[in-house]
Amino acid sequence: MASLKCGNCKEGIHYHGEPNGIELHVFSSDVWKEVIESKYNPEAPKMHTEYLTPSPYFYTSETILHDFKGMYCDIWRCPNCGTLHVFDADHNVYVVKIWVPTKKPIEVDFSHGHTHVIYDDFTWSDVTELSLPNTEIESRFPPNYYAVVQEDCLMLFKDGRLTQSAGSFKAIEVPNQ
Repeated sequence: MASLKCGNCKEGIHYHGEPNGIELHVFSSDVWKEVIESKYNPEAPKMHTEYLTPSPYFYTSETILHDFKGMYCDIWRCPNCGTLHVFDADHNVYVVKIWVPTKKPIEVDFSHGHTHVIYDDFTWSDVTELSLPNTEIESRFPPNYYAVVQEDCLMLFKDGRLTQSAGSFKAIEVPNQ
């Protein structure tokens, strides 16, 4: 079990490895496009045991976190106040950014923001338990959220057209860890 104290309300956040609505998996739109368009990696052939010849390594949903290590990050959502804690992409050990929910929506200039796709741990568990070709993931399991990040503002949306708001957040300082 892993635990973290919320940077906003100071409540404990506990993750047991099983889906519980706390962990989110985040990919930038550019990386996500690379993931879902990946068919096989000719640089990493697998040995075909029957013929003892190399065959292409096909990318599947069950190996995304290994195949694209360091190209995504995890976020933990506080179940008490909804604050988002972003972990470093390389090791997922240190919180590098904290986003606190705002009471009012924030105006975001979409032309200057960075977009991301986000999967909650329930959906991600379903995605990774199946051995789907990466090219089929989004049609079978669309992202739970889409995010636009601009400086110290984050807007979550329920749709890829960025019209159905799911919350807005402001960055706060990360306490010493």
